[in-house]
Amino acid sequence: KNRPDSPVNIRWTSASVRLLGGVFGNINMPLENWKERQSKFTATLQFWGARALSFSGKVMVANALATAKLWYIASVFLPPESVLKQLTAALCKFVWNNRAELVSRQTLFLPPEEGGWGLVDVTTKAQCLYARTFSDILTKPDCPWVQLARYWLGFFVRRFDPSTWSNCTPHAPEAPPHYVSLQQLITNMVDASSPRHWDTGCLVRSLYNNQMKKRAHTPSICLRQPNICWSDVFKSVHHPCLENRLKDISWKVAHRALKTNGLVGGTWRYRGSSGCPRQHCLQYESVDHALWFCNVVLQTWTWIEGFARRWVQSDFRLNKAMVLLSTFPPSLKKCKKDVLTYIFAVARQKIWASRCKALFEQSHSSQTELVTCIKESLRSKLRTEFVRLGSLAFEASWCDSVHWARVEGGCLRLRF
Repeated sequence: KNRPDSPVNIRWTSASVRLLGGVFGNINMPLENWKERQSKFTATLQFWGARALSFSGKVMVANALATAKLWYIASVFLPPESVLKQLTAALCKFVWNNRAELVSRQTLFLPPEEGGWGLVDVTTKAQCLYARTFSDILTKPDCPWVQLARYWLGFFVRRFDPSTWSNCTPHAPEAPPHYVSLQQLITNMVDASSPRHWDTGCLVRSLYNNQMKKRAHTPSICLRQPNICWSDVFKSVHHPCLENRLKDISWKVAHRALKTNGLVGGTWRYRGSSGCPRQHCLQYESVDHALWFCNVVLQTWTWIEGFARRWVQSDFRLNKAMVLLSTFPPSLKKCKKDVLTYIFAVARQKIWASRCKALFEQSHSSQTELVTCIKESLRSKLRTEFVRLGSLAFEASWCDSVHWARVEGGCLRLRF
């Protein structure tokens, strides 16, 4: 480091050099390399944060664009804890539009069928990429760099593969910081994977999935209401027939994450009223009240119940679980479930939009106006699906045992 002469015909430096996209030298290499990637990561989130994206769009941007800036360096340097906390915080702020996080971060990391959005866990993914090096040390003995790694990790590698140990080859009594951090990480991860798991040349995806399963996080709403079949609820939330905006509102309703006056007044220092903002209704506003118990809302759901009896099933009866979670009797046909899932999702969105309009614009929608908005959305959806699918596929998907539309002479006829 402090040598005045320069041996060999090489230009030496006591600071740092850039090699293959990384910075190496007499510096804090993990911190310097990750700070550079962090700035690019943050810039990507800021660029896309100005757009009005749905939850699905934000997760796609985060997983495919923003975090892609990090993975190259993650296989070389383990990120410091301070950087990981900042990356995770920036990611969640992007998803929640820099507003209050109403659902646990661990829930966001879950796959959609388990109540989350499949948002990548930066901490776990970075650790798995870094640990992937250890699998190469065990399975690729012919690589030149593996011999050097086994020199530093000889005693530690022996625990996983005794055949790599020999008294005829040199082994270091102590490892440098880079290999010490790798030892500590593998020691923490070995509980989720047996030593044999590392011998097979494991993939980063399998490592990541094993680590996420190890945590076994359960959404808080599932713990509070264990009698509900939440797997069916989350399937309805992410139903293929729903547009992204409808999935957003359905997911928030399922997790009780709508920012009602009751939630705001009970969680933050809020000087306003915690009552319902609609006319002639001063009751405490919870999610259940905003979407089900309010008198204006009940009139709308009464119309939807009559609509479902006329066009879907004559003995249909509404209840709160259907309205909020789209849970239906098992005996109901699949096509009818799909149609009702879409109708309820549209109704929830329009009812919540009218509530927000009453709160922020002091414009109150009547029951007739709400019904008209719901009808227009349903008509628009059916016309779009008819053009997209064609006559035969449309009838099989949207008109099987449901009489609200029919195809005559290659043209769509709506009956409502």
